[in-house]
Amino acid sequence: MLDRVADLRKWLEESVAKQEALKLSEDPAFRSSEVDFKITTLNKVFTRISSIPKPKEKKPPVKGKKNKNFKIENITIDGNSGD
Repeated sequence: MLDRVADLRKWLEESVAKQEALKLSEDPAFRSSEVDFKITTLNKVFTRISSIPKPKEKKPPVKGKKNKNFKIENITIDGNSGD
């Protein structure tokens, strides 16, 4: 994508330089319709690329974290205790 932008910029700079070298009575070096076409084409490519959703990031596994599963032993629950 950046290559296409650089190509368009280069073409436009060269065309403007050619236009500046021409006399006012001569035909133009380029027309605004050419610029519009090139920008529209580039905009379509940009729109297509920018509409692609970003991939979801995978979270790396956390090292050194203890297992969440645990076992409780030797606990007595008295159903009568409470308010």
